[in-house]
Amino acid sequence: MPSTEMRIIVADGNDNFRNVLVELLRDDGHDVVSVAHGGELVAEAKKNPPDVIVSHVRFPDLNALEALELLAASGIRVPTILTSGDPRAVSKAEAHRLGAAAVLEKPFTMEQLRKAVADIASKK
Repeated sequence: MPSTEMRIIVADGNDNFRNVLVELLRDDGHDVVSVAHGGELVAEAKKNPPDVIVSHVRFPDLNALEALELLAASGIRVPTILTSGDPRAVSKAEAHRLGAAAVLEKPFTMEQLRKAVADIASKK
C-alpha cells in the first residue's frame, strides 16, 4: 500500500494489540520495531531514529509525551501517531507541540492508522 517504506517504532504495553499493529505495518512494507514501554521507545529512537512513531500515550515508566520531550531534548523530532483509549489522556495541543502528527482514539480502525501513516509519508 505505501509508496515509501518507512522505519516505524510501535510502542504499546498491550502485547496483542502491539503485535497486530506491527504485523499490519510490516504487511504494508514498512520496517517496524516493536517496544513495550516509554523507556524502550526513547532508547530505540536514540539508537536508530525512525521516520514515524506509533505510540500509546500511557506507560508505567514514562508516558509518550515525556518520551517525545526527552527525544526532542536530544535533537530527535519524529512525526508521531499517539493512541489512547481515554480522550482526556493527552492534550492535543501539547501532543502537536511535541511532534504528534495525529491522535487516534481507541478503538480505531486499521484504515485510520494507515491514513495517518500515509499522511506523514506524503510530507517526507
